[in-house]
Amino acid sequence: MFPKVEDIERELANGQHPAVKWIDKRVLGGLNEPNPSVAGSTRRFVNVFDNINNASRAAILYLKPAYAVPNILGNTALNIVQQGWGAPAQVARSARLFYKLDKETRMKVKLAMGEGISGSLETERGIGTKAINKMAHLWQKPVDTPFRMNSFFYEARRAGHKTPAQIRALFDNESELLKVAREANAAIIDYGNLSPFEQSVIRRVIFFYPWVKGSTTYAGRFLTTHSTQAAVMANLGKQGAARDQKDLGPLPSYAEGLFKIGDRGGNPLTVNPSSAGILQTPAQFGKALAELSSGHPGEAFTLNQNFTPALGALLALLGGTQRYHGQSPLNAAEQQLIGGLPALTTIQQELNPPANSKKPRLYPRTREDVLLHFLLGGLAPTPLNKAKAEQAKYLEDHPR
Repeated sequence: MFPKVEDIERELANGQHPAVKWIDKRVLGGLNEPNPSVAGSTRRFVNVFDNINNASRAAILYLKPAYAVPNILGNTALNIVQQGWGAPAQVARSARLFYKLDKETRMKVKLAMGEGISGSLETERGIGTKAINKMAHLWQKPVDTPFRMNSFFYEARRAGHKTPAQIRALFDNESELLKVAREANAAIIDYGNLSPFEQSVIRRVIFFYPWVKGSTTYAGRFLTTHSTQAAVMANLGKQGAARDQKDLGPLPSYAEGLFKIGDRGGNPLTVNPSSAGILQTPAQFGKALAELSSGHPGEAFTLNQNFTPALGALLALLGGTQRYHGQSPLNAAEQQLIGGLPALTTIQQELNPPANSKKPRLYPRTREDVLLHFLLGGLAPTPLNKAKAEQAKYLEDHPR
């Protein structure tokens, strides 16, 4: 809500906000509203679009415990890459420094570091906006904030700012502060670096777009600033892919990243750490684009998975690329909207465990497996039906 004109004028006259320039909303022509160019029926359509995506985002991320563990591991890896194997000692130094700072300086550090992936997915409008943003902030505290603060204190220490007094003084040196904050954000992924077009349009097309752009930008930085580590990881990746092909056989695109850790009941027992892998997303995008341009239609599935649920459902209704294997438009749209919601899937599989199904399932999970997957995501051990995986791969490469 905008403050009253007379209140603002009185405060400015008294010098209470010397750096604030206030403009009456009546002269803004709607510029104070999100997407001022969108109006009328188009605005109503966009609102529906946003409401669907907001609900899906909340259900997929904030209502699923498995969101926390992979992201904490991913942020830990980012700190280690940035700080080397001295990272544990740096964590201890950062913690001591944090608790010695006053509340105002702590807040300044948080603002300098921007939002993590949790905060970057907040929404401006739509049903349940307040609740969704509240959940984002709750997740941000354990998942993002400690690691982003640690990144800032590390870069500040490298620049010679080690004590509470020096950190406070840093905020009076704009050029030095920008240098430290820029390096710290780049090392832990800058999710807020989005243009107005990306904010208003691309985020409605690509689900979790801040993560997609941030991880892709980081991948480019990693290749240039950590070339030795990148070469080692690329070599390990090739060896891992060859081993997985031998152990698991052909896999559909959505199962890539699985690797074998054992056996159970004649099926390989697998885990999929890709949700904790910072470089996994840009690698998947690059591979999908390359193979799709080379005539592998199944790779379109990888790209389509990254559409927002609302867009995916709309494409399905229009008979677009989201329809597979003879599905009706309504069934395909329903699958896009609710087919992958973790809570719903967990309840269904707890009531009817895939391991007990008469029809072969890709992942023949028991009730215990289902619950563990809800808690840990891809890091939970999961049995794989190799014959079903090979069939899924064939159908993906030969869509009807």
